[in-house]
Amino acid sequence: MRKLLVVLVLLALASPLVEAQKTRSRTRARSENPATAATAALLQVDRDFAKTGVAKNIEGFMSFIAEDVRFYSAGVMRTGKLPFREGWAKGFADPNWSITWAPLYAEAGQSADLGYSTGSFEIHDKSSDGTPVVRKGSYVTIWRKQPDGTWRVALDIGSFVPPKPAAVAQSGDSH
Repeated sequence: MRKLLVVLVLLALASPLVEAQKTRSRTRARSENPATAATAALLQVDRDFAKTGVAKNIEGFMSFIAEDVRFYSAGVMRTGKLPFREGWAKGFADPNWSITWAPLYAEAGQSADLGYSTGSFEIHDKSSDGTPVVRKGSYVTIWRKQPDGTWRVALDIGSFVPPKPAAVAQSGDSH
């Protein structure tokens, strides 16, 4: 009976130690998870990418773009770095045009070689009559890790907030 009591006491004392070890193992596994590190990297890469947009640095901007990037232009899916560059170069060259964006969230897959970032953007421009125009929207960028370890844009999709509707006709107006 005495041996049984000693064994039970030892088990009771060892139980919190075992739980503490399990917690440390789970924490270490989480912190060593490649997807966790890749997610943090994606947020930083998107922030760095955004800086090139603010600076209107087309060469720096294009350094974040994959050769086979896919994107929408005028509602049509297009592929390739050259057409992507042509579209953005027009805005970058226009002194009245500017863009800012900020990632709000990112996530990498368990393989840590593919992920996405999403956030909001704002484009300032002037209309044909010189009136300032501000267009806001949201974006999703799919990032693919390259063999050299850098992240490149594989797919870029932006969606503008629809313009406010024209003023509602005053009461008394005929329809």
